[in-house]
Amino acid sequence: MCVKNSMVAGKLFAIASSLLLLTNCATSPTVQVSLEPRSSHSSVETVYSSELSTPSVVTNFLKFHYYMLPEEDKLSQREAIFFALNNLDHDVVTSWYNNKNNTQGHVKVVSSYPTGSGYCRIFLSQIIYKGKQRSFSETACLSNASQSWIFTK
Repeated sequence: MCVKNSMVAGKLFAIASSLLLLTNCATSPTVQVSLEPRSSHSSVETVYSSELSTPSVVTNFLKFHYYMLPEEDKLSQREAIFFALNNLDHDVVTSWYNNKNNTQGHVKVVSSYPTGSGYCRIFLSQIIYKGKQRSFSETACLSNASQSWIFTK
């Protein structure tokens, strides 16, 4: 009887430990990946109201969209990023400029490191649009299997 109770207690302990480990794994932060760099589809606006009132939410929404890059500038930013990732050494800057709406961007790879199936590059980019300036630090990894860049957040 004592052995049987010890076995039941051991099994309950094992189940509780497993559940605890699974819960910790489920709540740990996950890495989000994307096929697009964050800087090419984010707004250059960085100052928003933290209030949750309807006027503040509407104002934040309008500011976000007002300072969103036009499609042609998003394309220029993406092209500059992929050019830098594929061709440039560390600390070499590539830039683009759009005379039509006075938008500009700069991209610089600052470091690279190997991964199990390829390598990753950390790059800095800066966008200036409608008098606002925003800087981004992003990481892109190239897998030898897929030969495409994956952007991590």
